[in-house]
Amino acid sequence: MIHVLSLVFGIAGLMVSSVFVWPMVTKSPMPGPLAQIREMVLKTRPGADVAKVLGDQTVNVEQIQIEKVPEQVFQATSKIVQERAVDTMWGKAVDQVIYNWEAIPDTEKARIKSQVCK
Repeated sequence: MIHVLSLVFGIAGLMVSSVFVWPMVTKSPMPGPLAQIREMVLKTRPGADVAKVLGDQTVNVEQIQIEKVPEQVFQATSKIVQERAVDTMWGKAVDQVIYNWEAIPDTEKARIKSQVCK
């Protein structure tokens, strides 16, 4: 597991450093995925600072406030977890009604049918 994480971080580091080195090494256009990574890296304060130190004058993009990223990730994740919990709850409730249908009194069956078939 540690080897996989080391490999992932190593590749990420290589990609991030490539976006700074590419313009210094070649005049050919940057490949699409590398250009997308460059845009993302330059939107962070550390990425923009490194680019300015290396003499990249094209850094004038809107900066991401990196301190807000964990909060945004938490909000998105909690929303997904909440939606899946609600889906699971409804699924379990429906499964219980279906499983116990024969044991439900006829009056309750009629009430369920009238509500479902509106």
